[in-house]
Amino acid sequence: MRKFLIIVFVILLNGCAYNIPSYTAQNENLNLVKNGRSTISVIQENPEFADDGSIICRAAGTVKLANGKTFSGYITDALKDELKSVNLLDEKASNKLRVSVRRVDFSSSLGATNWYIDADYSINGNKVSVSSLYHDRSSYLGTKACNNMAQYFQKAVAEHLRQLYSKPEFRAAIDYGQETPNSSTEEVRLQKLKKLYTDGLITEKEFNHKRQQIIEGL
Repeated sequence: MRKFLIIVFVILLNGCAYNIPSYTAQNENLNLVKNGRSTISVIQENPEFADDGSIICRAAGTVKLANGKTFSGYITDALKDELKSVNLLDEKASNKLRVSVRRVDFSSSLGATNWYIDADYSINGNKVSVSSLYHDRSSYLGTKACNNMAQYFQKAVAEHLRQLYSKPEFRAAIDYGQETPNSSTEEVRLQKLKKLYTDGLITEKEFNHKRQQIIEGL
């Protein structure tokens, strides 16, 4: 009888998974990088832990990523998605950002949850370490707490990336700059046009034509 109960428990445990939702680029994150002027490529290195994209949660099942995705792959793709959203991702760029995730873990103690993400980033040879903690409310019920953990992971990744974007080494790599409040509309348009040209998104002929139109409007 005991053996039978153990088998049933294992079946239930393996069959109950709390899936982590896909990452959505966060406006708060995009605002931190949208004024970057240099594109960058992102390269995923092998993680420094056994990363199968799942973590056992209490006795209620596993918190996991769908389709065999790994935690390190999820974090790297989230980074790429946000940089792509502000036209800063270019896999051929001379700027190289290497991602090496050292740890992804969580705790779901009664009343509180914590996601831990530790990663090393090599930016053009300069190492930057980011250790982040995302804290949120949990539940005394195992099933609800584990479902919360799954939902909170994308928030934890967003928090982790915000810390990366705030690093001076990262901001220097993307040539971050702010448009000054006194800049005229035409000056801002010229800055954006120049960035399109230097990023190879428009030809020299298109650049000169648009530039002349802006100048004539001064």
